[in-house]
Amino acid sequence: MPKNKSSYVPFHRHIFNDPLIYQLTAQERLLLDQLYMQYNGKNNGDFSCAWSVMKKKGWNSKATLFKAKQGLLTKGWIEETRKGYTGVCSLYAVTFLKIDDCNGKLDARATNTPSMRYREIKKPDTNIVPK
Repeated sequence: MPKNKSSYVPFHRHIFNDPLIYQLTAQERLLLDQLYMQYNGKNNGDFSCAWSVMKKKGWNSKATLFKAKQGLLTKGWIEETRKGYTGVCSLYAVTFLKIDDCNGKLDARATNTPSMRYREIKKPDTNIVPK
């Protein structure tokens, strides 16, 4: 039987079982998963969510994609590693992995440890009763 040469993405249970992940909307979670699926073990920071890429992955609305991306940025699950401009897409990294060098194509520097920014974002206190 021939060896399966397909690649895989490590499933980090401590990340995907973190209660904070349940604060993401369905669209934010889908985008996070699709960005993470681009990971090859040495390219965190080189993830694209350009419309031309995401449309092929089933996204039907630029507005929904933009809102999901903004949500992930605001909630600290991803960070921009290269600012896009005409003809060049922005690039992103997931914050639960260290940022890789990516052959100098990023504005951000490579890191030795993940930033885990999503843990720094204050979640709303659900125990407060409205007056």
